[in-house]
Amino acid sequence: MRDMSDDRKKACCHCWIPVMGALLIVISIADCGLAVVLGSLAEVVHQLDRQVDSHTTGMKVAGFFHGLTGGLVNLGDSQTGVRIRSLVDELPTYWVMATLAWGRVFICILGFILGWLLVWRFRFVPFTLIAWGVFSLVWGLLSVSEARVIFRSLVIEDLTMVGVLLSCLAFLLHLLWPFYVVVRMFKGIRAGDFSR
Repeated sequence: MRDMSDDRKKACCHCWIPVMGALLIVISIADCGLAVVLGSLAEVVHQLDRQVDSHTTGMKVAGFFHGLTGGLVNLGDSQTGVRIRSLVDELPTYWVMATLAWGRVFICILGFILGWLLVWRFRFVPFTLIAWGVFSLVWGLLSVSEARVIFRSLVIEDLTMVGVLLSCLAFLLHLLWPFYVVVRMFKGIRAGDFSR
């Protein structure tokens, strides 16, 4: 015959709380890395845009001779400049991309801190994590909607695996993960896991 106190202990185990805190810490670090990559990509595109702007006249002259001679005379690589210009025109403005990337870094730092506080089981953390999750989900929707052009451009430029990988990571980290955190915190609060 099993001891009833053992059954009660098993029913009262809240092992998921520190595991959730550890996951929040690790995923925040990974998400911060993705935000830095996307922010760096925005910076690279901005630098390319400035370089193309500074060589606009030369590109027009090279394009004129390229078209006039049917491609026999090439004065520089004007087609690369044209492709960069069309890519930059499709992307959101630099300040929008930079703001979204730095905002994501802030959300990740906050998630890292809240993960440690959850591991230590501070009572206010579930409610704070619900607010964090909702804010992160809204920010993630904005980020993914703005970054979809970057992901599509990577696929078009024969970097299909990179585009698909970044798209999946952005979807998982920016949308599914905050949604899961909010739902799990609500369940924990309803079950009274944080009041014991």
